[in-house]
Amino acid sequence: ERRQGTGNTPEPVEFPLSLRIPAWARGARGEINGKYTEVSVQKGFATLRRTFRPADKVVLTLPMRAAVTEWPQNGIGVEHGPLVYALAIREQWTPVVEPRYTTPDYPSWNAMPASAWNFGLAVDAGRAEQDLKFNRGPMTTDPWVNPPVSLTVPARTIAEWKLQQNPDDPAQQFTPALPEAVAAKVGPVEQIDLIPYGSTHLRVT
Repeated sequence: ERRQGTGNTPEPVEFPLSLRIPAWARGARGEINGKYTEVSVQKGFATLRRTFRPADKVVLTLPMRAAVTEWPQNGIGVEHGPLVYALAIREQWTPVVEPRYTTPDYPSWNAMPASAWNFGLAVDAGRAEQDLKFNRGPMTTDPWVNPPVSLTVPARTIAEWKLQQNPDDPAQQFTPALPEAVAAKVGPVEQIDLIPYGSTHLRVT
């Protein structure tokens, strides 16, 4: 990601310019008027102290890389730059009438998975750059529904990882944590696509 700015002043002005450098942007680069400048980050900011002249051009490059982060219960998160990615699951929506809360005209809605969701990622945290393929397409009119970016990742199906019923309400089902004993019974490696978390309704992340 590149950000640039050009400002004009009637005469040279000396001041510090602080630029926010996110933690995910390892290896951020700066240029002033086309010449590389050192980017030293302290507490999340890089500060350029210099005399700025009319039409000076500052360019900040924030590299976005794939990363795998560890989560509880043998979970891992998949990220690219500032975005967290998830497996989008097709939904089957059913209206539900809950006494005292909803009516047939204004029901609650129940969403159940209509596509496979029980995947475990076959990713080596030390090889995230090699195992994860970043895909960029043209910007769409509604990037929330049709995101222009995705990640292709290796995964395996886990047949015994299934929805469980809520013992307090049999009409409700939930995704249980994956037991370690089940993880050994997996299918062959296949490639699946993940999209930004914010573009999903039902998801496995």
